[in-house]
Amino acid sequence: MRLGQFIRKQCFVLSILIVSSLSYAEVVEQTVENKQLTKFILDLGPIFADYNKGNDNFISGRANTKPVKKMVSGEELVTEYQVSSKIYLSKENFKRVKDRVTNLTKTNSTTEQIKDLLAKAADNRIESVDLQSKGYFTLKKDYSGEWEQAEAKIKMANDDFLDALNKLQNIITVNYPPGILLELPKELLPPTTKTKAEVKGEIEGMIAYYSTSPLVGYYFFSGVRYLNALKPALFRDPANESKAVKAIKAFKQDIEIDPTAVGHVMLGRAYYSMVGMDKTFIRTHLDMLEKAISEYETSIVLDPNDYAPHYWLAKAYERKGQNDQAIEEYKKAIKIKPDDIDSHFELAGRYYFQKMPAESITEYTKVIELDPNNIKAHLMLGESYYKELNRKDEAIKELKIVTRLNPDNEENRNVHLVLGEIYLDDGQINDAIAEFQGAVEVLNNSEYSNVKSLYYSDYLKLGEAYEAGRLFDKAIETYETALKITKDESDKDEVLSHLVRAHVISNQPERGIKELNKAVREDDRPSAYWKIGRLFEKKGELNKALEFYQRSIESTENLVRKTPESEFKKHKIDKIEIFKNLEEQLQVIKTDGQSPEEKIKKLNEKLNELGQKVQTQTKTELPKELLPH
Repeated sequence: MRLGQFIRKQCFVLSILIVSSLSYAEVVEQTVENKQLTKFILDLGPIFADYNKGNDNFISGRANTKPVKKMVSGEELVTEYQVSSKIYLSKENFKRVKDRVTNLTKTNSTTEQIKDLLAKAADNRIESVDLQSKGYFTLKKDYSGEWEQAEAKIKMANDDFLDALNKLQNIITVNYPPGILLELPKELLPPTTKTKAEVKGEIEGMIAYYSTSPLVGYYFFSGVRYLNALKPALFRDPANESKAVKAIKAFKQDIEIDPTAVGHVMLGRAYYSMVGMDKTFIRTHLDMLEKAISEYETSIVLDPNDYAPHYWLAKAYERKGQNDQAIEEYKKAIKIKPDDIDSHFELAGRYYFQKMPAESITEYTKVIELDPNNIKAHLMLGESYYKELNRKDEAIKELKIVTRLNPDNEENRNVHLVLGEIYLDDGQINDAIAEFQGAVEVLNNSEYSNVKSLYYSDYLKLGEAYEAGRLFDKAIETYETALKITKDESDKDEVLSHLVRAHVISNQPERGIKELNKAVREDDRPSAYWKIGRLFEKKGELNKALEFYQRSIESTENLVRKTPESEFKKHKIDKIEIFKNLEEQLQVIKTDGQSPEEKIKKLNEKLNELGQKVQTQTKTELPKELLPH
């Protein structure tokens, strides 16, 4: 390999080291005492990038500079050169290197040596460009070896640059833990079962591969860096979206130069990241999902023996709701790489979702065979045993393993929830309460605490356990807490139903009504009263149930009176028919000489009669707020 090529390769490898470390600055600073040294190393990233660009522009410019020949006295002679603008652009790149080097802050004798070597290299490269340019405009009789001098300056510069790189590599090796600048999160690379050291080796291998074309490597790892900068988010995040867009652009530039399978996979993942950050992607980012699928399919064509595109294609199908296709792609990934943990785990999840317990348990068991300490696999295996097969002892065994493996892991929230359900199902009320309390405690003392409103159901489960133990005051207190943290209206309705039920079951229906009056709009009250009636009906207190059914019907009549006639016409509903049916329902309740059971039966018949009549005549549904139930 020529010295120039070797220099470019070494420069690129070190530049990628620095670029990859940019998003890890905080980690590095926490690990290394000398923060100034960390800053010095990070500041070298742009210098290496400029040196690379200058070198590439110089080589490209020299190759694209063409001689102009003319016939002079019957002989074809070079009379001038059409000099490529890239020659001059390379000088600007090397001048920028010099400026950046000048602003470097030295921290010790080694960094001072690196700074001096880089400054000398920049000076020599600038002089080499001047000598090369001068040679193009020098007459033959005046030529004094300008191009040879330029080559000599380039060699001197590259020798100094190589010396600086070797010193820098030594600094990194001595001062930083192995691989800290190279380890990228697993989520940003094709799934792997390898150790961190092996991951580091894989990344170094990719760097070596892409260093054969420095520009490709620059775009590829710029894309990786943008993806690496994405932060976990439950909702759309403009900052995340901006980084994803930049990643897409970088990977597009990468595959335009060198359309490799891994490049298409990463472009697909950049598209997919846009989908993952948007809950309503069906309306806004469905095109991104289709583009991701297209990139994965292209990658498979380019490299049929790579399992990674099959894995990511399965994820895309899964996101699209095409579970059968997702299962097939996970199977293909496993066929290529039988020991891939992620593919087995995701395949198990698809089987679980498809209500195929035997298959999901087989896959989760396989994950545990490959990785005995896989917390999520033990958790999901426990859930599968209980929820799909009702094998409680085996479920408890797996869930206890999760707690033993990592007592502080936030997956313990799910462990508490499942154990709580098992104990509640077995009538072990105190144990169930303890587990649900554990889930709520994790919720309050972890990353979940900022989004508790999304996990209000944990409180509902705890409240249900209190109800089962007839601890109604505690159940009501828990539901009131849940009502305070919920934000979504439909979630509030669910919590309110639990709260009212607790009041009713504890023989405090008026408190339930009070809660309803505080929380619901007037047009919700008929439905709320009807629900209370249903609760009393389930308790066997039929006269109480009829009392609340009557309130519901009367409340509906008031609402019908206040509803504009235009609303009924819009729905093609006969207002008189509504009143007539409601009066018939009230008459059923007030009729003497019939048992409560008979009244409730006839009441339901009248209600169904109204619903069917309206639906048959108008092909439309009665507005929700006008239905008693």
